Amino acid sequence: MAETGQVTERRRRDWSIILILLLVGFLCMIVAGDRATRFSPDWMLNANMRSNIDPDSDFLTNRPVNFIEPLDPSILTQPAWINVFLTPGALFRTNTPASTSIPANTAFATGTSISTVITTPTSTSIIPNPTNTSPFNPPRTSTPIPPTSPPATSIPVDLQITKDDFSSTYTAGSTVNYTVIITNNGPNNVTGAVISDNKPAQVTSWDWFCTTVINATGCDAVTGSTSNFTDTVIIQSGGSIEYTVTASISAGASGNLVNTATVGVPAGYTDTNNGNNSATDTDTPVFSADLQITKTDYATHYRANDVITYTIVVSNAGPSNVTGATVTDSTLTNPPNSNIANANWVCSGTGGATCTSGPVSGNINDTVDIPAGASVTYTVTVNVSASPSGPLTNTATVNSPIDPNNGNNSATDTNTLITQIGTTGDTFYYNLPANGTITLNINLIANGDTNPDLVFYEYEVPATGNVYLDLVIIRISSDGTNWFDIFNWGDQLRDMNTNMDFTFLPPPTNVPLPPPEEQDERDIPTSLFYPYPGWGVAIDIDAIVPPGTYSWIQFYAPPDGNDNKTEIDAIEILP
Repeated sequence: MAETGQVTERRRRDWSIILILLLVGFLCMIVAGDRATRFSPDWMLNANMRSNIDPDSDFLTNRPVNFIEPLDPSILTQPAWINVFLTPGALFRTNTPASTSIPANTAFATGTSISTVITTPTSTSIIPNPTNTSPFNPPRTSTPIPPTSPPATSIPVDLQITKDDFSSTYTAGSTVNYTVIITNNGPNNVTGAVISDNKPAQVTSWDWFCTTVINATGCDAVTGSTSNFTDTVIIQSGGSIEYTVTASISAGASGNLVNTATVGVPAGYTDTNNGNNSATDTDTPVFSADLQITKTDYATHYRANDVITYTIVVSNAGPSNVTGATVTDSTLTNPPNSNIANANWVCSGTGGATCTSGPVSGNINDTVDIPAGASVTYTVTVNVSASPSGPLTNTATVNSPIDPNNGNNSATDTNTLITQIGTTGDTFYYNLPANGTITLNINLIANGDTNPDLVFYEYEVPATGNVYLDLVIIRISSDGTNWFDIFNWGDQLRDMNTNMDFTFLPPPTNVPLPPPEEQDERDIPTSLFYPYPGWGVAIDIDAIVPPGTYSWIQFYAPPDGNDNKTEIDAIEILP
């Protein structure tokens, strides 16, 4: 009996525990349901739709980036198995079920059992049943949340650049050689470093060459570039790139030559020392121009009353342009030069050079501007006096404060007076030695006619009435450089433009027999010479040369094996 009482007491204790657990669980369900269905009038989703989610909660304000995707309206479609749905603008009220409590210390008879029936109260919904049974699709009015990326990790590096031409000056018109070195001081490699260098205004073009590359790639070379320089490279920690830059400087450059090179890191890197990312080289200008002067009349001899044409050329061999150089020739008047009756000159420039165009009478004292590679040319016409004496000497000079070479700043032309060669035959002649040459100024015009233009007088031997014609070559020129042979006695070719065409001459009597047609000292009757009789060789230059004015005549005496000389009596220009 006692054992039965113990069993009954144990069962009562077990049921009490079960009852307490059921009550606690029921209360938790009520509290949880109340929390889940609690609304605040200030909490809205959109379109006045109330929500039980606090918009200021940590869940929303501190949520991870991209944790919540934009709301898909399809989730708001009313499920088929729920007849109550959250509708914008509708009120919602929950009913709290009445609690049933068992007073404490309530005694139960032995063998009594208690059954607990938990009845879920029927909720009363004040939300009207929807009249539209079609799916609910509210408009999408969500505010997009812009995606954000996690902050990138910046890679630290220290890039350094230097630039130097190892000079404090530069010369206009020359070249400047720079050395540019980019070094990665670490601690990391860098991919996409950018080297930039803007071309200075004084530089016309430049060349960039990669001379030394250590633990680096991407170094590019350029030649003859007229643009700014940019290069993108990869440099490992401790690596470097060395460029050699050759910059061509304008001949007219002025002002300080300032050149800055920079190096920069790409995105994703941080340069830990920006103070060494730029390097500037500055040079002050100096100017240097080698001016050169030449003067010639292309003649070796002169005569009384000659008209002499001098050509004076002043050129700038560079490298710099010249402004304000002075050209002088103070020996064109009498006095100081008694051999000159008067002189006139004109000037022209090439390559941008300027001078006084003229005509100007008297001496030259002119200020000129001559760019590098350009020149000015003076043409001076001199009338020789009627009674000259001694050599005709004339000197021209050029002066510039920036000329490093004064040895070519002066030019002198000297002609030897020759009195034996007149303008008409008079048996007073000049002996030109074999292989000898004399050049004289004349004023000979080729106009295209068929008449003789020039007479060369040989020497007549009065006792015989014959002329012993020596070997001779006569040339004329319009510029003192290009020459035309107008008479060549000794080449065994017919001189059909003269009166000495050997086809019409009597047979030679000189030995050996048969002698060549054009032999040295061939005896020819004076009746065949101009002016018939005479001892002049009449020459038509129009049959040989193009039309124009020919200011120089030259005589050459070939070696003849006999007397080794050519006798020149006179030169006459025919009208």
